[in-house]
Formats: sequence, C-alpha cells, structure tokens
Amino acid sequence: MRRFIVTVIITLAVVWQAVAQLTHLPNSRGTYTNPVIAGDFADPSVIRVNDTYFAVGTSSEWGPAYPIYTSNDLVNWAYVGPVFNELPSWTMGSYWAPELFYRNGTYYLYYTARRKTDQRSFIGVATTRDLTKGFTDHGLLLEWTTEAIDTFVIDDAGKRFITWKAYGLDKGRPIEILGAELSADGLRVTGKSFTIIKADAAGWEQGGAEGQAIFKRGRYYYMLYSGNACCGAQCNYQVGMARAKTLQGPWEKYANNPVMVGDEAWKCPGHGTVVVTPDQRYFYLHHAYNGVDFTFTGRQGVLSELI
Repeated sequence: MRRFIVTVIITLAVVWQAVAQLTHLPNSRGTYTNPVIAGDFADPSVIRVNDTYFAVGTSSEWGPAYPIYTSNDLVNWAYVGPVFNELPSWTMGSYWAPELFYRNGTYYLYYTARRKTDQRSFIGVATTRDLTKGFTDHGLLLEWTTEAIDTFVIDDAGKRFITWKAYGLDKGRPIEILGAELSADGLRVTGKSFTIIKADAAGWEQGGAEGQAIFKRGRYYYMLYSGNACCGAQCNYQVGMARAKTLQGPWEKYANNPVMVGDEAWKCPGHGTVVVTPDQRYFYLHHAYNGVDFTFTGRQGVLSELI
C-alpha cells in the first residue's frame, strides 16, 4: 500500500479514539465533543454548498421522513425540516439511507424505501431548489432484483454515477456494492451495472458491505464502507477502506481492514459520507451508538477527520 492510504488509516484511528474527548473544530482552533448531531440520526449524508453544510439521515418508521440539518462549521447544526411533507405514494415505510447531492441550483435526494406492492426496498429520487420547502418526489429510480439499498452518488469526468448495495437475497448472488451511470438530469439509470466490491463472507465484513462513501484524492478514488451487523445491542458494525484508479475499478481492499471499530465511548461506528472543507480538510460524518446509553438513544451523528 502506498504511504497516503496508510496515513489516512492511521489518522482516522487516532481521531476515532479521541472523539469521546475533544477534537479540533473544522473551521477554527476551538474544540468540540461528539455527537455533533444528537439523537437518532443514522446513515447520515452530508454535502457542502459554498460555505454551508447540509446533512440528512434515516428516519425509518418515524415521521416526518428524513430530517434535514444545516451548519456553517460541521459541528453546530440547526434543524431545517423534513425532506417529504407528504410521503411518496409508492412507499410504505423503511425510510433509510438518504443521499444528498447538489448540482446547478438543484438538490437531489436519493433514498431507500419499502414499496407498497411487494414490501421490498428499492431506491427513489426527489428534487428541490429550496430545502426549506421540502422535495418533490420523482418516484422509483432503481429496482434491482430482490432489494437494493444504500445509495451513494458521485460525479466522475462530467458524468453522474449511482452506487448501491445489492442485498444478496437472490439465490446464487453475493452481497455486493454496484454502480451504474445516471442520466444528465440525475433522474434515470442509463448505464449498465458494474461491480465495485463484493462482501467477503469469510472476512471481517461477514454481515455484508454497505454504506459506501467515495471520494477522490490525488490519483485514487477512496471508499469507506461498512460491514457486519449495524443495529441493536448485539451490533458489531465496523468500517473498511478500498481504493481504485477509476470508479469502475478494479477496487483494492486495504489489507488491514477494518480501519474503524467501536470502543467504550462509541460503539458500532459506520455508514456515513465524506465532505471536504474549503481549506481541504476531509471529514467523515457517520453514526455510532453512545457507549453509555447505547441503543436507547439510537445511532447518533459523529464526526471524525481524515488527513
């Protein structure tokens, strides 16, 4: 492995051990304590638009669906409102793993929900030009065999790509993270699917691979992804890393995965996204259970830095 990826992993581990205490603020010399978004805020997605950050998280069966928060420093967050004032007509619940994306004045929300007709989870898309007014739903975007969840969307060489977890519920199919090209307006899947990584049933990610967050630095794309059991008192969620020179791969998993594991302060960390500050610092907003009250409070929004 090249020095950069080793440096990222070592720094990530150091920051993770310190989050229960004090860590440097993203845009100042002050310090902060985690969680930065308290309460049940699983699977957070975060973006930066100019100097403002926006985050959205899983709401499951709670309403209204998908809470939105905003911040100027990644630490102090204010509630904006829900993504949906009225639930999408094709859905019945399980509002999981939202993915925020922004382009040319429009905010996109790629989200997982359970379909009414067959109770299977698939991926929809909604848009707005004003986050305070909620999103307009455009319906089902991606139906993949038995189920598809956990989107992440990225621009690559002027094209937009969607990635997702293929659930592995189909006989003979493994759990894997797939990708495909989207249309220019981001509302249709146009490209043929391709495999990014497959879960190693004999490795650390025995519960699968999901919650991917992809970012580019230098010549490589890097991906943080989560594995094992995400939720509840018996969870053992952890975070791994992989890299590739192109989005289509081949992707190389880091030999010493996982790179982030739980401790006494924060348990079962994982499933977040990476955002870059104006001064080029890389932060990972993810969820974890507080080690004291554990499952009662839910998976809270935790901030860690990659260097």
